[in-house]
Amino acid sequence: MPAYDKQSSIYDSVQALLDRGIVDIGKNAGLPVAADDYFYGGKMANWKKLAYSLKARYYMHLIKAPGHDAVTQSNLALTALQSGMTSTADEWKFVYPGGATSQNAWYTIMLAAFHPGRFFGHRGYAEDAQRSPSALPESRRRRIRVSIPAVRSVLRRSVR
Repeated sequence: MPAYDKQSSIYDSVQALLDRGIVDIGKNAGLPVAADDYFYGGKMANWKKLAYSLKARYYMHLIKAPGHDAVTQSNLALTALQSGMTSTADEWKFVYPGGATSQNAWYTIMLAAFHPGRFFGHRGYAEDAQRSPSALPESRRRRIRVSIPAVRSVLRRSVR
């Protein structure tokens, strides 16, 4: 029988991951993410607010947990909320264009990149990239060059 991790150690790990994410956001290093950020459009300040809001939420999960006291957890949550979301403009949401002729955005963005032409005749990013690589942002071109062959080899093995 597998050994289960303690709830408090899982929440400690989540808090540590959120702290590292906040530090990484503060470094402002790496590739620009605007084209690939479907939630905030590359606005890293909003991601930081989300991280602090999640920290507050997870502190509240431990209010009645053994080894934690409600006052301490509440104070930690309130401290995190000072840097968290402050209005509905900060909400973490995926805007779906909708409409009778619209396809699911996750389908058109994610699946079509890995399975061009396989789903309802949609070309997808991979075929667009093969035909005109400059039509895609560099981050997406690099991801397609790496991921398409890997996905195809997995699919070939699973079909056998």
